[in-house]
Amino acid sequence: MKRSLVICLTVVLVMGLSIVLLPAQPAMANPGDIHVPGDYPTIQQAIDAAAPGDTVHVAAGIYNENITLKSGVIVKGVGPAVTMIYGDGSASVVYAENVDSAAKLDGFTITNGHASSGGGIYLFYSDPIISNNIITGNSATEHGGGIHAWHSSPTISNNIITDNSADIYTGGGIDAWHSSPTISNNIIADNRAPNYGGGICTLYSTSTISNNIITGNSADWLGGGIIVVNSSSATIINNTVAANSGGDWGGGGIAAMGDCSAIIINNIVTGNIGDGGICAYYNSSFSIDYNDVWNNSFSNYDGCSAGPNDIYENPLFVNPSAGDYHLQSVSPCIDAGWNDAPSLPATDFEGDPRIVDGDDDGEAVVDMGADEEMVSAIEAIQALISAIEDLNLPHGTENSLISKLENAIDSLDRGQENAAINKLNAFINQVGAQRSKKIADEQADELIARAQRIIDNI
Repeated sequence: MKRSLVICLTVVLVMGLSIVLLPAQPAMANPGDIHVPGDYPTIQQAIDAAAPGDTVHVAAGIYNENITLKSGVIVKGVGPAVTMIYGDGSASVVYAENVDSAAKLDGFTITNGHASSGGGIYLFYSDPIISNNIITGNSATEHGGGIHAWHSSPTISNNIITDNSADIYTGGGIDAWHSSPTISNNIIADNRAPNYGGGICTLYSTSTISNNIITGNSADWLGGGIIVVNSSSATIINNTVAANSGGDWGGGGIAAMGDCSAIIINNIVTGNIGDGGICAYYNSSFSIDYNDVWNNSFSNYDGCSAGPNDIYENPLFVNPSAGDYHLQSVSPCIDAGWNDAPSLPATDFEGDPRIVDGDDDGEAVVDMGADEEMVSAIEAIQALISAIEDLNLPHGTENSLISKLENAIDSLDRGQENAAINKLNAFINQVGAQRSKKIADEQADELIARAQRIIDNI
């Protein structure tokens, strides 16, 4: 059975979420590795000592500090469940100024930040990767309780962004001004803004927003889930936008106001409160198609029209009241999307491959929403074999890994599920043993995550 996405957060520890937030494995002793607290007692001292290309490895623990990122430096925690940066409550927990796209923040819980903008993370003319973090319990007086980007082009992926707030203006979860963020594969839940954009707000920006689960966010005035404002444009593909509240004006799900444009394709927009599920105001226009827009309060569309291939049906999530937005096998959103959508993700929010199933005519068609219904275990293993072949691993390593997967397929063909699971666990163990040796860290993390998902679904 698929794992449930149970959104249950505390300030100290967040557990029970099935988004892939993998703990990092112990780092190898490389010249570019700096360890906290082994080499330096604080994260900031280690960053200050690092040079471009270095990685700061942070051991499990709670670090009571506010940090500033540096160009070219990766800051990597053991995992957000055990590695926390706890701010002092009077500034952004993480700050970046003129930081390049080679910088990365990965594997932390970021909490107890409060600033004028960007309570959790403030990006100023900066383009880092923000990945595999839990960003929770932060606030901003004005903009971006969780993350605020100003003239920045960050990649924000595979995070859980929840329970953040802006006190006066915009962007409870993510807020971007004059920026070009790529926002993908995140859970953005239960954030609040008093003005625009409980979940995501972009102003004067060009954004790509895909594969996110955006739920339970609220704005007191307009745009509960996603809003693009003031000459912004956005490409909004394969998101699940559910149960958000747009406040007095509305726009509970996806909204735009003030000479904006957006491409809205392959999304599920359902159960949102406001003037409509998808709303366009003040000279804004949308290109809308292949969405499921259903059961939004007052209307499904306001100021715009349904696309020719939009549907209006219950998406049949597994258990939305418990935060599980996987699709049931009988969901009308399965095989109902558009394969040629711009910026179509290659995988879903968990990393499962897209365009894997077939419609009644046998053609493989992408699903709507953030989740691609899981294919059979055999098909998933075959896709994993193809992924390994694309990595150009040493010949012996590749053959050994593929042999274990082929043995797992043989076991499934014979109905021997336990034997298949044992073969997959042997695969995971081998990948782990070769991590940082013959298999790069991120490649190993992805292979292990995909194999584990197959085990969970056998």
